[in-house]
Amino acid sequence: MTGRARPHPKPSNRLRCTRKAADRKRAQIARGQELFNTTNPSGKSCRGCHNAANNGSNVNGTLFDIGASRAPYFHNGIAPTLKDVVIHYEVALGFQFTKQERDDLVAFLEAL
Repeated sequence: MTGRARPHPKPSNRLRCTRKAADRKRAQIARGQELFNTTNPSGKSCRGCHNAANNGSNVNGTLFDIGASRAPYFHNGIAPTLKDVVIHYEVALGFQFTKQERDDLVAFLEAL
């Protein structure tokens, strides 16, 4: 051995694609978190009733079972997916989200 460091092999195309996909997912989750924590154009905010730092508990402490492994959602199971939950809030409470914002918010909720 000559004492010279061997160059690290370049990551495979598959590894680069995996990293890019993970970076895109992290960015989507961050956008969803921003949506959760800011006031919507409708004047409403998710954090007005829910605390993302405490798994979606509402202001009086009752848990709403937010997370990918808790479907169906709501006490009566009317929402089979988190996307259905977001749509419910759009219809019932007047939240306004674009398709991209809805997808970002769902990604954030799944990450909790």
